[in-house]
Amino acid sequence: MPIPVKKTFAGNRSWFFVISLLLLFYGINNSIWLKLDDLPPTSDEAFHLLSSLKYSEILTSPSPDIFLRLLDVDKMYPPFFTFCAALMSLVIGHSIIALVMTNMVFAAALFFSVYFIGRKYEDKYTGLFAAFILSMYPYVFGLSRTFLLDFALLAMVGFSLCCLVYSDNLRRSGYSALFGVSLGIGILTKQTFVIFLVAPLAMAVINIVFNRESIHLRKKSVFNLGVALVLAAIIAGIWHLPKLFELQSAWNKYQYAKTHLFGPSTILSSVTYYAKLLTFDQIAPFFTALFLIGSVFLLKNKAKSFLIFLLWFILPYALFIFAGVRYMTDTIPALLPIALISGAGILKIKNQFLKRSAILLTVVLALIQYGIISYTSPEETKMRVSFPTSIKIRDSFFKRQTSFDFSQSCHILPIGEFFYHFPRKGDWKLEQIIEAIELNNPGSKYSEIGVTDAAIDCERVAWFDPDPGTLGDFWRDNFMVVNNSAVEYFVNAARLPYKVISLLYSNKDWMHSAKLDFIISVKSLEYIAPDIAGAYSLILKTAVPDESPVYVYKKRGVNE
Repeated sequence: MPIPVKKTFAGNRSWFFVISLLLLFYGINNSIWLKLDDLPPTSDEAFHLLSSLKYSEILTSPSPDIFLRLLDVDKMYPPFFTFCAALMSLVIGHSIIALVMTNMVFAAALFFSVYFIGRKYEDKYTGLFAAFILSMYPYVFGLSRTFLLDFALLAMVGFSLCCLVYSDNLRRSGYSALFGVSLGIGILTKQTFVIFLVAPLAMAVINIVFNRESIHLRKKSVFNLGVALVLAAIIAGIWHLPKLFELQSAWNKYQYAKTHLFGPSTILSSVTYYAKLLTFDQIAPFFTALFLIGSVFLLKNKAKSFLIFLLWFILPYALFIFAGVRYMTDTIPALLPIALISGAGILKIKNQFLKRSAILLTVVLALIQYGIISYTSPEETKMRVSFPTSIKIRDSFFKRQTSFDFSQSCHILPIGEFFYHFPRKGDWKLEQIIEAIELNNPGSKYSEIGVTDAAIDCERVAWFDPDPGTLGDFWRDNFMVVNNSAVEYFVNAARLPYKVISLLYSNKDWMHSAKLDFIISVKSLEYIAPDIAGAYSLILKTAVPDESPVYVYKKRGVNE
């Protein structure tokens, strides 16, 4: 399928000012939001923060084996985002806010890439409008405030697509080589990256095979494709090849965890899961309607770009649906073609008054929604009930349940609170917990700290309060504090000589075999492990802002 070429980089630079203004808006708001919010990082965020901390420590203490030390930082997740954050930390410091703001570098790559893709297929106005729409999706601006790999993944998919589009089906050597480099870096960002390049790359290959052009041009395209793939393999292989066996083991554990956390999957349930996720969480109902309207107008105008963007969107969705495993961030890069379809379709409206009204309405409602989701709590405004993270919606769901089965029910829960909660201030007691351990560990001797976020005889406490006859909060504050990744990050950031061990709720024998100096738990030892409770003394019992408890225990006789 030939790529319609309309314009390249010619013309005035007003587009650069508009994109820069959008980035300034993003940067200022993210900075304000992060300063207003002191909620501890989620377990996944803390895990990646810890990786970045380790990378920065290695970079500041180089040695002959530095490459092997860098390879050993992470067993499963590729290093590009966390390594970039470590480089940034050498300049701006290793605070959580500074590290999260690394996303602004990827935001620049994302918004400029969307602009150039839209400009190539339609015009500069399509590119600008699509970039704005994408930036206003709740999932997108929510993830830009987290230290996760997914926002960088979205940016790298956008950049790679842009390089591929401007390579003119791999006819242009420079852009083809740049595409290969971006492909390698994208795989080093997150392995699911390749899923979102399958459709556009397949379309380019089909064009090479079936396009009626000179043999010379076809050979050049094939050569450029080979060069791009070799470059991608070299760059991605730097980290992946030495870790093949580790990655296989980690991947098996990852698939097992996903399957057991989210329950067995069927094709029909996957379709409804991703449809609900897209409509109510990732882009919200207003932008879903915009997407449908844009699709109608692109179809009506028989725009070739519509089929191209639609394939970019449908194929990865289909792959995830048939994969048998579902997760909320899997499909985030598929929002890019949705934004392009929305922007291009609205600009195809022929009636100038209707088109300008639609654009103005989109901008105004998008900014209002951005403000409400970003800065207001559900208790502060009734308007929020129609947006993600609505506690009212969540509570009404819980009240309809006679029993709570997380593995089946989580698929229809609003999950926005996980990724784009409103700013929260509170005493999360992490410093108090670490201080209690230090006070009971004179001289900060090497110690092993066990962290459990659940009771042995119940589901994860973070999701479900096991007290009879009650249904707990969907997200418990004590889980934000009592998870091994968060504790390990803060312990390492303070340079304390402690080893932090995760005590998984699924392992019912851990309490009887563990020889731990300290235990941090969301339930008392008398409740979760009465057989060994006598071997430990309680050194701290406290409560986090939602009044959920945290217990800290010390093994009797340790450092006494």
